[in-house]
Amino acid sequence: MPLDLVLENGYAQRGCPSCASTYQPLPAEVASATPAQTRPFDELQQYWYGFFDEKMFFSYSRCGACGLLFAPSYFSTDQLAKLYSSMPANMAEASHGALAETQRGYFDEFKKHAKLHGSFLEIGPDTGLFAEHCAKEGSFSSFWMFEPNVATHRELRSRLGAAHVHISTALLDLSAVPDSSVNAVAMIHVVDHLLDPLPFLRELRPKLTDDATVLMVTHDESSWLAKATRARWPAYCLQHPQLFNPKSMRRLLANADLDVVRTVRSVNHFPVHYLVEHGFLALGLGKVKFPAIDWLRVPLRLGNFITIAQPRKRFAGAIS
Repeated sequence: MPLDLVLENGYAQRGCPSCASTYQPLPAEVASATPAQTRPFDELQQYWYGFFDEKMFFSYSRCGACGLLFAPSYFSTDQLAKLYSSMPANMAEASHGALAETQRGYFDEFKKHAKLHGSFLEIGPDTGLFAEHCAKEGSFSSFWMFEPNVATHRELRSRLGAAHVHISTALLDLSAVPDSSVNAVAMIHVVDHLLDPLPFLRELRPKLTDDATVLMVTHDESSWLAKATRARWPAYCLQHPQLFNPKSMRRLLANADLDVVRTVRSVNHFPVHYLVEHGFLALGLGKVKFPAIDWLRVPLRLGNFITIAQPRKRFAGAIS
């Protein structure tokens, strides 16, 4: 059922976005002190972007069929369009150097499995820190970049050099991409933001060559950090309609005809001041301002994981 056909208290009610089970009331597994679904939309807009002393998010429930942790009540597509249109440019709080180191780690894992030639596709590349590694170390003939933030396009294009680059603001419209043409795909902190990830992944699948490689980076709701901080975990927020763990990710991809070949906890590089400030928030101690020393960074495995997937293999001679 399309998400927006069922509305309650001004918000959409949805079934599991991974296994497509129909909407049904489910007990909340994680909830903020004031659940977002109990507050009017106009009030939630101020909690959409940034970090706050008071956390507010839609309550998360676990699907009894596939185990996905998702928000059965969530913003409608119209509400999301309004929220994203008013969002400032995606300028991360962490330093450029820390972001670059983190993206380098993603690429190092990716290149162990991917064929770095043909066509490369990335959903949400931002300024192209990951795609730049593909351009410099691979021999891709074309790049398909789907990035709604127009402010990043100039820098994104410059990072990719003279390669054949297609940049689209239509984040989920893959209609221009030829079928069976893409050898490599990256989606870094994208899938946990998608309202309907399964239909999108099913649309992506025909665009892939038989030996294509897909990299995804997502938060891990089963991580020790999530369990230790519970409702204060930063990934519990208004921008995440669902959150994954390795098992629920594997099930989602299987439903899209993709097989997981490797799952590994990712390393993120953080400036010390960033960790201190966000540590205070996660512990419920409020906001603090710590002197910024960008070169002083710490590599940590903090609740994110990398998934490497490939198209499901077809058995030779199989009867269709």
